[in-house]
Amino acid sequence: MASYSYSARGRDGKTVRGVRAANSEAALARDLALESLFLLKAGPYQAAKVSQRGPRVKRKELISFMLHLGSYLEAGVSLLGALEDYRVPEAPEVDAAIQDIRKRIEGGSSLS
Repeated sequence: MASYSYSARGRDGKTVRGVRAANSEAALARDLALESLFLLKAGPYQAAKVSQRGPRVKRKELISFMLHLGSYLEAGVSLLGALEDYRVPEAPEVDAAIQDIRKRIEGGSSLS
C-alpha cells in the first residue's frame, strides 16, 4: 500500500491537506468521499530527507559507549534515562553525538 499526499475540499469549502495510505488514487478518493471530502489533487508521498550525519566518534569511544549503555539497560534504567545520564567530559564530540541520539529518540526515531 502506497502513501499519497493529497488536497481535498470539504462541504464547507475548506481545503484539507494530508498524507494517507491507499492502494491507488481512486481508492484514496473513495476513502475521502466517505468523510465528505472531494479529492482535488493527489500524488505519491515523498518524506523529507533527514540528515543522518552527526558528529564523528572514534571506534574506541563507540565501543565504550555501547558497553556502558548495555550496563544501564541491564540495570533497568530506561533508554532515555541512560542517554541523559551518560557523559564523557573529556570528549565533547561524544557528548554531542549522544545528545543528538537522545533528541532523535525523543522525537520518535528508533535507536537503530
